[in-house]
Amino acid sequence: MYVLDTDVAIYYLKGKEDVVAKVESIPKLFLTSVTVAELFYGAYYSDFPGTKAAQVEKFITPFNILDVNLKAARLFGKLKADQRKKGRTIGDLDILIASTCLAYGFTLITGNLRYYAGIEGLRLEPI
Repeated sequence: MYVLDTDVAIYYLKGKEDVVAKVESIPKLFLTSVTVAELFYGAYYSDFPGTKAAQVEKFITPFNILDVNLKAARLFGKLKADQRKKGRTIGDLDILIASTCLAYGFTLITGNLRYYAGIEGLRLEPI
C-alpha cells in the first residue's frame, strides 16, 4: 500500500502532469491525517481560502486517511530522538508522516527521497 507525502499531494493539486499520471496509475492510495492537516493549512493561508479548502476537500474524498495511532506515536518519539542524536533535523510533521507509514507498514511516495533516507525501515517510492 502507498501513502502520498504532502509534496506529492500539492504537486497533484497544482496539476503537475507527471505527478497526476503517477498518482492516477496507483489503484489504492492513502493519505496521513498529518498531510491532510498540512493541505488545509496551505489552503487557509492562501489568498483564496474558501476556494482552496474546497479543492482540498474534493481531493481527499477518495482517499483512506491514516490516523496517527499509538504505534505511530511511539515510533515518532524514537525516530525524533534517533535523528536528533545523529545531528539530523527533520520537521516534526515529516517525522509523524514517516512514523505513520512505518506503523501501518506502507510505502511513502515522495519527492523528498534524500530528506527521508535516514529513517531506518521506511520504504520510499519516488514521484
